Amino acid sequence: MTSPAAASASAAEPVQRSSLTPVEWARLFAPGVVWGTSFYFIAEALDAFSPALITPMRILLGFATLACFRAARAPLPREVLPKVALLGFVWMAFPLSMFPFAEERVSSSVTGMLNGATPLFVAIVASIIHRRVPSRAMTTGLFVGLAGVVLISLPTLG
Repeated sequence: MTSPAAASASAAEPVQRSSLTPVEWARLFAPGVVWGTSFYFIAEALDAFSPALITPMRILLGFATLACFRAARAPLPREVLPKVALLGFVWMAFPLSMFPFAEERVSSSVTGMLNGATPLFVAIVASIIHRRVPSRAMTTGLFVGLAGVVLISLPTLG
């Protein structure tokens, strides 16, 4: 008979497989395509529109898409509307406005990769806000990630 400690230790071990199934590959691939193509579409839109128009058009397209789904709409109490508006500006409108202006100067692929560095900056800001230094392994990971961001950006400095 197996002891409870041995049973829980074996249950905690990850199941190892040799490869991903086609469905798992699709689940891995789809978000990257959706995320990455937005930068491509911004670059294409810059050929026809001013950078200042691209953000409102993206927001309008998102609004139109969500309007098709009743579950995406929920009434909000009046007292939270100013906070929601501020969050919408800080979290969506301002950052979304920066991408078209950035893509006038660097390629859409570099813009997308730099945007992918967001978790690095979130971790750094969170450690500053909480006044806690990350562990040695996390600090090493942050430095390696930031070094990668610098290496990705170097060709566009000229």
